[in-house]
Amino acid sequence: MHHYLDRLAAACAPGADGLTILPYFLGEKTPIHDAGARGLIDGLTLSHHIGHLWRAMLEAYAYALRHHIDVLNDIGHPTTRFIVSDGGSQSRIWMQIVSDVLQQPLQGLTGHPGSCLGVAWAAAIGTGLTEDWSGVTAFVGQGDRIVPNPDNAAVYDRGLSDLSCALQAIDPARFERDDTGRTGFHETGSRARRHGNKPACAGE
Repeated sequence: MHHYLDRLAAACAPGADGLTILPYFLGEKTPIHDAGARGLIDGLTLSHHIGHLWRAMLEAYAYALRHHIDVLNDIGHPTTRFIVSDGGSQSRIWMQIVSDVLQQPLQGLTGHPGSCLGVAWAAAIGTGLTEDWSGVTAFVGQGDRIVPNPDNAAVYDRGLSDLSCALQAIDPARFERDDTGRTGFHETGSRARRHGNKPACAGE
């Protein structure tokens, strides 16, 4: 089923033809910290089909990931390397979307058994069996490297801005907190604050 949906999503243009999804269907932990946050599908028309919906969902995840990364960068923890593994990383279209939204390359892994490997290695460190964190790399190999398409950068910057506007419409108070960098989506993270602005939304 996922392969089928991915094929449909891949046939849709970046930005899902104006379809935007807020991905808070189970609330949101970091960086919003709001169990009451709710999802939203915005811009849906009769011209959209299941491929648009699936692509918008994949893009929503990528926007949320970028939000996390923007916050980390803003508080002094620059992110410079992105490694992907496990089930979701097997979706080429999803990983390309993430790479395009972040405008950063992603490095895939092969032979990775999942998060249990990290847990086991942390236990080995904790019990004194080893002191070498890098030793865990012996259990995995280098997979495909996915590079961002610079032609999609502007589309996804606008998409993140549209997401901010959707959030502003349903929760203005959160958006105002967002301008301080504390919570919520905001226009391309630190770049918006450096420019001293927030996205121009309809009706403002």
